[in-house]
Parts: sequence; C-alpha cells; structure tokens
Amino acid sequence: MEEAKPRRKRRKKKKSTAAKFKKELKLLLIITLLCFFAAIILSFITGKVPGFVDSVVEKQVSGAINRQMKDFGGGAPGGMDLNKLRRQMGR
Repeated sequence: MEEAKPRRKRRKKKKSTAAKFKKELKLLLIITLLCFFAAIILSFITGKVPGFVDSVVEKQVSGAINRQMKDFGGGAPGGMDLNKLRRQMGR
C-alpha cells in the first residue's frame, strides 16, 4: 500500500485595498441615496421643506430685500413695509 500524500493547504486570496475600498464606497453610496430619497418622500408627505433649504432661501430673500432697499435710497417707497416686499419677492 502506498502512503497517502499530504494535502496542500489552500491559500486564502487576499482582496486588494482597492477592491475593499470600492465595495465600501458602493455600500456607503447606496445608504446615502436611500436616506436622501427617504428625506424627499417625507418632505413631500409633510409638505414642509427641510430646515437647511428653508434657511438658505430665507437668507437669499433677505439679501434681495436689502439690495432693493439700498436701490430705493435707504427707505421704502410709498410707505411699503417689509412684509409687503417679502410677499412680492415670493416669500
């Protein structure tokens, strides 16, 4: 009888760091997109814009109001108040 030859040990293939990075990046992008779509759906359901977008729009409107007030010479023409001017600007 012949003696059995010892079996070779199989080496585990190591993934390169680039492959690990790509896999993690894909996973993080998927999670980010899911959260983004969930936020969009919730904002449409509640009918409210997220706070960040609302604050950016508010800053733009207030800047436009200040520019118009400067163009008018520092005062509102014809006794126009700020609330009326904001309504005209779409806010």
